[in-house]
Amino acid sequence: MGGGRLLAGTYENLIYVWDLETLHCLATLHGHTGAVYNLCVLGSRFFSSSYDTTIRVWNLNTMHCEQTLTEHTSSVEALISAPTGAVFSAAADNTVRVR
Repeated sequence: MGGGRLLAGTYENLIYVWDLETLHCLATLHGHTGAVYNLCVLGSRFFSSSYDTTIRVWNLNTMHCEQTLTEHTSSVEALISAPTGAVFSAAADNTVRVR
């Protein structure tokens, strides 16, 4: 969750953003070409990881993708943010990346 919103990744390659007060869908985000496995919020941005081997960096205010990270060569299975501002990702290619 981030900023009173619920973020949900789907097997349809989408991310839904819901307002927790009104329970209305605020946005349906497109961009991934594979199932969206994980989401993590860090400040005013959130990260999404996918079967398509990418991590996308989204702006929580504008709901636009700001960056697509392509360091992994297989599906990105895990994401976690640290209090220091680092984001860790792990993929089926047996790698862990830090950003």
